[in-house]
Amino acid sequence: MRGVRMSRGWIAAVALWATLVPAWSQAAPSAKLCRAVCVEQIASCIASGQPRAGCARLTLWRCRHEGLGVCQRAQVLEATRDPGGNLVPPDLLTAVARSSNEIDLSWTDSNAHDTGYAVERSTDPSGGFVVIAIVSQSPLSFRDASVADRTTYSYFVRAISRKGTYSPPSNILSATTPPAADTVAPTVPTLQHATAVSCAQVDLVWTASVDSGTSGLKGYDLYRDGLRVAQVLSPATSTSDAGLAPMTSYGYSVSAIDNAGNESLPSVPVTVTTPPCPTSTTVPPTTTTSTSTTTTTTPTASGGMAVRACLGKDSSATQYDRIVAAGFTALDRAAYRDYLDGLPAGVKALVWLGDYDNTTCTWEKSDDWIRTHVEAIAGHPAIAAYYIADEPHLWDCPLAAVHLKARSDFVKSLDPAHPTMAVIEPHWPENPYTPYVGTVDIIGVDRYPCSYVNGCVFSKIDDTLALLDQAGVPHYWAFIQAFADSYYRMPTADEVHEEFRHWRQSRMEGYVVFSWAYGIDTLENHPDLIDALGWENSQ
Repeated sequence: MRGVRMSRGWIAAVALWATLVPAWSQAAPSAKLCRAVCVEQIASCIASGQPRAGCARLTLWRCRHEGLGVCQRAQVLEATRDPGGNLVPPDLLTAVARSSNEIDLSWTDSNAHDTGYAVERSTDPSGGFVVIAIVSQSPLSFRDASVADRTTYSYFVRAISRKGTYSPPSNILSATTPPAADTVAPTVPTLQHATAVSCAQVDLVWTASVDSGTSGLKGYDLYRDGLRVAQVLSPATSTSDAGLAPMTSYGYSVSAIDNAGNESLPSVPVTVTTPPCPTSTTVPPTTTTSTSTTTTTTPTASGGMAVRACLGKDSSATQYDRIVAAGFTALDRAAYRDYLDGLPAGVKALVWLGDYDNTTCTWEKSDDWIRTHVEAIAGHPAIAAYYIADEPHLWDCPLAAVHLKARSDFVKSLDPAHPTMAVIEPHWPENPYTPYVGTVDIIGVDRYPCSYVNGCVFSKIDDTLALLDQAGVPHYWAFIQAFADSYYRMPTADEVHEEFRHWRQSRMEGYVVFSWAYGIDTLENHPDLIDALGWENSQ
């Protein structure tokens, strides 16, 4: 019987051996395979600053318990429950973007037996998270300095037990890094044109720069002889430098600046020399021809006024009989010979040649139109001046003065016997007189003093006269207010006389009343104003 019992014991031992050997024989290949598959994950863990032994032990433990997919899924960690059921997720995770290359994380943890934390990150949570660090138990924070600017990152944290198991994930939190500081200057502009358009002004044009940084292009700094004299905001690539001395050389360069304050190198300098200022006086001439010589004389009204003009039309058959009867010596007429031929003796015309469009910065009339119409009337004795623009705006069109000069030169090339005139609205500092000096022969000055809101403020005329003197405007005609619209009100007869009192103390060489008829009103509805204007015309 004892032999039988021993035989049975040996049988049980053999059976136990038979069950243990396969398990052991399978464990060894599994560990070897995990070491081969998880090489990169272990290396990444070590590179993050964690102990080599800890990285290997934790990674291989997870691989053996969860399968090779732990490493084959790009280090994506799945929740592994603690066998003792003691680990809970970390709580109150916060993520704060401290700078363009740093996001700081912190959290709380109520586990008593954990040894560290796994920090996981994603830029696309729907595609999964990746372990970026294994951190120790204290402090409960992590500084992620491997982020890029202007990017949103999502995070969660898991607690790691002493047995190497992982808790479920904490709450997921996202943070977006701000743009990196712009330290890159824009490209260097090229100064293409620097032209002395008068004895006191140089016009400049340059190429546009490109900002390679993140703040965007702000504009350009203009330098004259090494000193900054102006800043031009983008996208403008031109400006005028006025108030210069005649017969003087100036060196110009331009640099680009961005909104972060970075400035490019200056462009290659360009030297410009201003011409001498003209010394002759240009006034509306008439030409008389004899068989032997041609002479030019200057017709002026009494009191030295070259013109006593009135814009608009009256109700007579000729549309000017009542205007002439009030003592006016000049009218506005279109550029047609028969209009000029029909004027009474001694009455001249301000010939209207179309306006400058401040919305497109172009002329209403083409050069071909100007050539055709001016050539047809050139030299006509009834022309007082060519009226070529009414209130161009530098704040809308930075090259308005350049364009005005070119149009004036073109008109005078077709009819050198008669001057050009343009009305300039005196807005300071957006539309100063200085850039317009030398663009036309005569500047028309409209500063209307009477409005519904403020009454008549005649000091506006005095302020304008000061601006004219400061700019050195050589020849100008005053535009007298005798109209009303939604803002300006019609002056009284006494207020018209006060306008003239202020203007007659100036250097004006003529005047133009605006207007005999404007909108729905006409001076014929105000006989007292006609009488006042008639008296002024007689002075």
